[in-house]
Amino acid sequence: MFITAFLIACSSDDDDSRDYIMMPVSISIPVDGTGSRKLGDPGYGEDLTLPEKAYIYLVTFTDEKATKNESVRTGEYVKTKEVTLDANKWVIDKEKTDTEDDADGKIRTYKYNDIYIPMPVAAKAARVYVVLSDRDIDNFLNLPSGGQPSTESEIRNLSFNVPGVNGNDGVTVDERNIFLKNLYSTPYKLKITDATSPYNGLYYGTVKDMGSKVPNVNVRCYHVAAKLDLTWNVADEVQATKKVETITVSGMYANKCRLFDPTNKDNAEINTNYSKTFTADIGTQWYGRESVYIVQKNEMKDDKTTITLTFKVTFTDNNIDAVEKKETREIADSPYTAWLRPLIRIK
Repeated sequence: MFITAFLIACSSDDDDSRDYIMMPVSISIPVDGTGSRKLGDPGYGEDLTLPEKAYIYLVTFTDEKATKNESVRTGEYVKTKEVTLDANKWVIDKEKTDTEDDADGKIRTYKYNDIYIPMPVAAKAARVYVVLSDRDIDNFLNLPSGGQPSTESEIRNLSFNVPGVNGNDGVTVDERNIFLKNLYSTPYKLKITDATSPYNGLYYGTVKDMGSKVPNVNVRCYHVAAKLDLTWNVADEVQATKKVETITVSGMYANKCRLFDPTNKDNAEINTNYSKTFTADIGTQWYGRESVYIVQKNEMKDDKTTITLTFKVTFTDNNIDAVEKKETREIADSPYTAWLRPLIRIK
């Protein structure tokens, strides 16, 4: 198969007179095809929806030193592109990975190849950032005051508000979870860890082969939200009196959630938390399991990375006091969002 880069003259609303080539961008998301869990892919056995929208941010520089030295900003220029994805063009692939530990150095993915973005001919270094979603997310983004981001810093600081929390925007509680579950991005703190690669240690969305006729980039996108996989267990000796009615999870965050840095300790505004209530039935009144996707807000306690949530359990017998527990759990200091598996034991 031959890939050709086309030279075009392009102008835009800001009278951009640069010459461009059309650079191919390959995107993918992890697939759980084996029952095992890969880094950055919380949980397994999910009913995931293939992304329908891609938001691509290309930042270029006219000094090749910017590839390895991010303090070099010479000729910084940002190009954005929104793409509607064709469901028939996603293919299952097994890709070589240079950012993750894997038994055979490969990872199963859904891959999409048919995307091109204009790259200025004068560019000597470039990086790409991608957001994938099952819907249009324009209404949920917090954009810079001038509109679309115009610098790499503005791209990296892009944030969104969780729909259905701060107003009547027509998004139900269930749809909110679907939105978070199917939102992916390229975390900018994820680095290439291949000692044999000239790009080792660089952001994994660094464009390769800049000196060739066809510069290119292949990026894998990961869940922006963490998965909270909650299990509860009522001890045998109290089951006669304690039957779970509801479990409410609170301490989840909704505003200014980072797209490209989803595990940052400054992620999300601290005063925008919301809750989610699960209702038990006769089959789950003693043992149950539910899950929800949440924005991950890391904290530092005793030099450890942690996350804190509050759980409140009510019982069918109103004479039994509700049980409330605030749980702080240590998690990995990682660019990947977490798979949280708290167990609530009721005695």
